[in-house]
Amino acid sequence: MKLAFLAPLALVIGLAGCAGSGGISSSTVNPNYASAALSAFALVQSTATAYLNLPPCTGASTSICRNQSAAAQIIPLIRSARAAAAQVDTALHVSNGGPIDVTPYNTLNGLVTLLQSVYANYSISSPKGN
Repeated sequence: MKLAFLAPLALVIGLAGCAGSGGISSSTVNPNYASAALSAFALVQSTATAYLNLPPCTGASTSICRNQSAAAQIIPLIRSARAAAAQVDTALHVSNGGPIDVTPYNTLNGLVTLLQSVYANYSISSPKGN
């Protein structure tokens, strides 16, 4: 499978993690960076959803299937990332356009990076159209 999803995702994460433009301090993050992190999560979540909806692989599988080892890694990461994304989203709404606390942002970025790593290890690509 192609890993073409990694390039745009890496760009989003790169922009979200770029501290050179004053977007991130030791305690806060610019809301635009937080929104970019939420977009990156949406991409990895859509990939996880599509992958987890595949039939499980069997010894005789010749079609596209879901590796149980990959699924076992993806599921808890997605659950944790959803919680972190909810915290980032709530913080964005509460801040009214101001900076938000960096902790949930860093947590979300870290989980997205871990998910990307799992996808790369198992050659999981994003669904068509993403």
